[in-house]
Amino acid sequence: MAGDEFEAQMNALLGNEWEALHKALTDTPPTSIRLNPAKGAVPPSNARPVPWSEGLGWYLPTRPSFTSDPRFHAGAYYVQEASSMFVGWLARRAMQVDTHQWHSVIDLCAAPGGKTTHLLSILPSHVLVVANEVISNRWTALHHNVARWGYANLLLTCQEVASFAPLSTHFDLVVVDAPCSGEGLFRKMPQARQMWSSAQVDQCAIRQSHILQQAMALVRPVGWLIYSTCTWNRKENECQVVALEQAGFEVIDLPLDSGWNVVWSGKGWRFYPHRVQGEGFFAALLRKKGGTTPTTGIDRASKRSGKARLQRLSPKQVPTEWCAQPEQFDWYIGEKGMIYALPHTVQSQASLVLQHIPSAVPILAVGRYKGTGLIPAPELALATNRGEVPAVSVDRAVALALLRGETPNLEIPYKGWILVKYEGLGLCWIKHIGQRINNYLPKGWRIRHL
Repeated sequence: MAGDEFEAQMNALLGNEWEALHKALTDTPPTSIRLNPAKGAVPPSNARPVPWSEGLGWYLPTRPSFTSDPRFHAGAYYVQEASSMFVGWLARRAMQVDTHQWHSVIDLCAAPGGKTTHLLSILPSHVLVVANEVISNRWTALHHNVARWGYANLLLTCQEVASFAPLSTHFDLVVVDAPCSGEGLFRKMPQARQMWSSAQVDQCAIRQSHILQQAMALVRPVGWLIYSTCTWNRKENECQVVALEQAGFEVIDLPLDSGWNVVWSGKGWRFYPHRVQGEGFFAALLRKKGGTTPTTGIDRASKRSGKARLQRLSPKQVPTEWCAQPEQFDWYIGEKGMIYALPHTVQSQASLVLQHIPSAVPILAVGRYKGTGLIPAPELALATNRGEVPAVSVDRAVALALLRGETPNLEIPYKGWILVKYEGLGLCWIKHIGQRINNYLPKGWRIRHL
């Protein structure tokens, strides 16, 4: 349990500021959300902007019940801690100063999806985003959250970092939001305070070092790495950055607005709750040293053999009516007949990842054929590139009933598959089969309680 040992650590880091931080750790954590620009979301009238979010992040005056807001389930916004939105700011800066066009980015510790969805919002659509999470139950949450976001230029993976070794020097940006001791979340997650010990810090540092040893090889020459944690001790932060420097990376310092009250430590940026309206956080931006010409790894790695689980779909089988501009996508069929779509613009990058990580899954699942008809996938209901399909708009009460897995009575003049919309946002599929309506929202996506 965090106590005298933690206090001594923070005294050494902060000196006279420790008392102010200690007091801040007893305050109520702020609530912040990040809007989805692809779904036309606008900030609440009483919200205030998160300074480093560039118009996407907003503080709310009180914490509402997000579970009872259908817009949350439809992906209009993501509930994200404000300090961690700084990773998106760093990624945008790196892309802006890079003289080479980006093609692929990987978020190696992606669950539950906050940083991945942020990357999707700020990166051009021709950039492939790979979201990886090794822990299966956390991968399930990641899948749901990125599906809500509705973008198609994404592959999901559930792999140890070492599995990506064949893709060395392939990525323009590697994001490592590492598992950590969670010191920065003490006021938000009391269990983190209960579990803290110096031994736990040491164990986390060893694990982070192992992840970074694998991650650094994935960065292309003169490419970028963002390392972040939600903790404060130097073992998990600055010491890890020093090891990256010794391995051929340079730390990049960028000018910040002094009004943000973010602390530069010489190796990265520190967020303290007594200085910023957010939780504890550390982030560093590094660039890999090397030649002036980057390599994507395509020519070298494409010579390797691999058997992808996805196979190209016959043009005759493409469900063109279900997807807007279907000619702009490459179509695949996978296990159990599920059909997936990937944008042409990310095809070369996606093919390489699929070749070496056969279990990778495109986020845009479209559906599977049963007989001559298509059973639409739940991901398609949330996608931003869904085709024009029969739809019904519902009010909040009906939307919440459907999200609980119920099937309220609806007056629908036509039969078959129908998209349920709430305030213009796709939510889920229902099927009208004459005397009744079936709700096809997956059980794992349903609201368990309000």
